[in-house]
Amino acid sequence: MLSIILAAALLYVFWNGVHDAPVILAQLNSSKSLGPRTSLLITSSMEFLGAVFFSGMVLKTMSFAESGLAWVAPAAAGEIEVFVLTALLVALIFNVATWYLGFPSSSTHALFGAMVGAALSLGIAKDVMLPRVAELVAVLMGSALAGGFLCFWATRGLFCLDIPYGIGAAIVPFLNASLGGLMDLLHGANDTHKRLCLFFFDSCA
Repeated sequence: MLSIILAAALLYVFWNGVHDAPVILAQLNSSKSLGPRTSLLITSSMEFLGAVFFSGMVLKTMSFAESGLAWVAPAAAGEIEVFVLTALLVALIFNVATWYLGFPSSSTHALFGAMVGAALSLGIAKDVMLPRVAELVAVLMGSALAGGFLCFWATRGLFCLDIPYGIGAAIVPFLNASLGGLMDLLHGANDTHKRLCLFFFDSCA
C-alpha cells in the first residue's frame, strides 16, 4: 500500500507542476522580461532549489507535527492509509479536471478539502484536524485579499511616480525577472511538500 500511496503522491506533485508552471511562466513571457527557454530554465531551477532547501516549515505544518495527530487518534494502520490515499486521489482528480477545463485553481484548497472529507468519513482526530485546517484555509483566503489590496495601491503608487519610459523600460524587465525567480523559489518551497507530507505522515503513523 505504501508504494501505491507514494506513486499517488508523486503523480500529484507532477500534476501540480503541470497545473501551476504555466501560471508562473505566463508572467515572465507575457511581459517580455525573458524568453521562453530562459523562463523555463529559471523556473525549473528555482522551483527545485525551493523544494530541496526551503521546505522544512511547510512540511512541518502540513504533516500536523505540532498537533500530535498521529497520537491523538490511534487509528488502525489501514485507516491511516485509506485517509492518505483517498485525499491524494480526490485532490488529483480535481486537479486534472480543472487543468482539462483550463481553469487556474488552487491545488492546496483541493488537498485541504479532500483531507477534511477523509478525516470526517473515518473519524480520525476531528477535534485536532478540523481547527488546524480551518486556520490554513483562513491564511489562504487572507493571502488572496491581502495580495489584491497591496497590488492595487502599489500599482497606483507606481503610476503616480510618473517614471520616464526609458528608465522604466530598462528597470522593469530586470525587476520582473528577479521577482519572478523569487516567486518560483518560494512556490517550490511552499507547494511541493504539501503533497509528499501525506506520504511521510502515513509511513510514520
